[in-house]
Amino acid sequence: YENEKKELREIKYVIQNYSATLVVKADGGDLRRSLELKIKKVQKRSANIKSYNAKSILLLLKLEYCILINEPRIFIRNGLKLKELILNNPAIYSDRRLIYIYNELSKIDITRFGFDSALLYTQESLELLNGKKNLIFLAIADIRVRIYYWKGNFLNSQKELIAVLNLPIIFNYQLRKTKFLFYQSIIDFKNKSYKNSLNSLNNLKQIEKDKEGWNVWIRIMRILCSIELLRLNLVDYDIESFRKYIQRLSKDGNINPRVDLILKILMELDRANYNFKAVALKRKVELQILKKTTGKYKWDIKSPEMILFHDWFMAKMENRLYEANLDPYRKQVEKDEAKPLSKTKEKKYRSLGLIA
Repeated sequence: YENEKKELREIKYVIQNYSATLVVKADGGDLRRSLELKIKKVQKRSANIKSYNAKSILLLLKLEYCILINEPRIFIRNGLKLKELILNNPAIYSDRRLIYIYNELSKIDITRFGFDSALLYTQESLELLNGKKNLIFLAIADIRVRIYYWKGNFLNSQKELIAVLNLPIIFNYQLRKTKFLFYQSIIDFKNKSYKNSLNSLNNLKQIEKDKEGWNVWIRIMRILCSIELLRLNLVDYDIESFRKYIQRLSKDGNINPRVDLILKILMELDRANYNFKAVALKRKVELQILKKTTGKYKWDIKSPEMILFHDWFMAKMENRLYEANLDPYRKQVEKDEAKPLSKTKEKKYRSLGLIA
């Protein structure tokens, strides 16, 4: 018993040490190697004891590593192991822990375009929450709004939004509120209510310490709304303001390469008086790159780009309604998941206990 307590203390120290490393390296540096070392340390120490706490900590580290190396298949495998461990062991069982793993599995399934299974996980979370309206509920609602949106069920996405925006608790969490209002503006845009969308976007507050690109996409969506509303005399000012904003971000190395390409196309549109066909010819290479399903310029379903810029551009050029084409991304996921692991990866993942 004393030995188990000692090993658990050491495992907790390893986790605290890794958390400190995260704070230091949050804005750069390679966390992968650091996390690999932590996993091996916890593996070694947990092998000496029969603690379910130690096992759950080890699985949590493995899940974080899977996110870091972008291995959704292995995440799901280990995530389901953690779910079973929590469900079958009263010593570590808690509704909060189960909700956490259900939510994480749901978010991973979204990246795999498995929207139905993602929705089922959020339903499990809601049942465990048992009607409570707290920060966890807001996190679940955020996931559900996005799932319904990507499923093309805008009515249910809207219902989720209305329900959450009417909760008094939302005023205590400004970041969450801004995101939900952004989702509302996206649905308005999709429903051709461009004026409502622009009004919502204009009223959104800047997100402090934004690392996911929300502020960038709020600005891009304002520009797209103005183009749709034919407020072309004002768009040039917005694009120039956006260019300066991106220039400032670039100095800190905080700009997504995809956004840089989108800016070039927007500037070209302004110079060409919004002649989409002319810009499509001149920026053919950039538009083709934006359509890629791999590489640093690809669209990411986790990002705030909920109106796919390249699909919107083509719709404008062809004078038709915007529809997001997710099929190429689904096929890419299927292709990636069908690939066997390389021998190098297989060896490393096995040494970390990620695979059997």
